[in-house]
Amino acid sequence: MRKTGYLLLLLTMIVIFSFSFTNHRDSNPASDGFQIDTVAENLRVPWQIVFLPDKSILFTEREGRVRIIRNNKLISRPVFNLNDVVLRNKTGALGLCLHPRFSINRQVYLASNYLLENSMKLRIVRYELRNDTLTNPLTILKDIPANQNHTGCRLVFGPDKKLYITTGDADQAILAQDLKAYNGKILRVNADGSVPGDNPFFNNDTARKEIWSYGHRNPQGIAFQPGTGLLYESEHGPTGGDEVNLIRKGANYGWPGVHHDDRQAGMESPLV
Repeated sequence: MRKTGYLLLLLTMIVIFSFSFTNHRDSNPASDGFQIDTVAENLRVPWQIVFLPDKSILFTEREGRVRIIRNNKLISRPVFNLNDVVLRNKTGALGLCLHPRFSINRQVYLASNYLLENSMKLRIVRYELRNDTLTNPLTILKDIPANQNHTGCRLVFGPDKKLYITTGDADQAILAQDLKAYNGKILRVNADGSVPGDNPFFNNDTARKEIWSYGHRNPQGIAFQPGTGLLYESEHGPTGGDEVNLIRKGANYGWPGVHHDDRQAGMESPLV
């Protein structure tokens, strides 16, 4: 991730926090109508944040913690500690999301990096949030190739109630085009980790059935547009080649053959 990636993450957090909280207000709001509130201090690389039904904030710190802010106060005891997390350049405890029926089932999905036979991997595990503790783990997907730079990993549920997972190319760019590899993909699974029958490669015996789209480099932003249900993705490309893409079922986004403003038949070009 280049500096622009960090800036985008920081700006996103500032905007979300400034609209949601009232503590530590600046007594002289800027003339454009925005003001910055300090929600929590002395954190260690907060990465993913989600809002609970009671407006508390659940978030990951990349070093391997899941923490909570309630009533504008950071709870000192972590909700969860990952004891086997691998912390490198941009790895650790990353993606986090809530089940669409969280208010009923209390299910939370967490993605993190770990080592398997000295190789870095990525896994997604479902927990239940009970009494400010993550319990009852269920592995949704594991052994996804990862790397200290290109590990991807945002999680989001779509309007179809399916879980979408981004993966980086793990610094093996050519594998982003390989349908037998998880590298450089957006994956789509059911809430229990099983594969939906309408996935584009479900009936392809030479492809990973979880794949929704491929040809990605390091996708670390993913969101559905309210109302339309369209899926958008932000992706860290090579220098000068960061992308915003409209994600289509089964589509090829070109990496490593296509990037920046390149065009090629059969491959999707970025919106921006």
